[in-house]
Amino acid sequence: QCHGDKVDDYVSINDMSFYNAIWIVSTGFVQQGGETLPHAPSGRFLLFFWWLFVMILVSMYTANLTAHLTLERARIDITSLFDLLEQSAYGWGVISDRNLESMMKNHGDPKYVQLVDSGTPLLDLDDGMRQVQEGMFVFIDEGSVLSFNFKDNCTALQTNTGK
Repeated sequence: QCHGDKVDDYVSINDMSFYNAIWIVSTGFVQQGGETLPHAPSGRFLLFFWWLFVMILVSMYTANLTAHLTLERARIDITSLFDLLEQSAYGWGVISDRNLESMMKNHGDPKYVQLVDSGTPLLDLDDGMRQVQEGMFVFIDEGSVLSFNFKDNCTALQTNTGK
């Protein structure tokens, strides 16, 4: 019997053992070939999980790219408070007899006064929240108040105007 083909107890990759069969199936799972691959179990293990990581990374990138390209984004035409004065699609309002309304009415810029005068006077916070939920209404109030009260409402959108 000739032992020249098996030097140092080396098992050929072409021998169909259970171990090699599992390796071939796992490389097929991550869409890699089995031509020149490591023979040691540690190398195979490391390479398999590297391929799996790359496959997951590529899948996540593809999914995010697809979602970005296919989903419609909420388009906000209003980027500042003064944009409200130049459009007719949205109504707006400030709660009457509150500090914010008083500051806007006494502001040096007449546009703030015009915002309060041409907007819908709101009775209280619940009135403003109700009108926002009915749609096409901009509720002007302090950011922290809006963030807290609309935190569980996924249909309302809060925008920061910078002023």
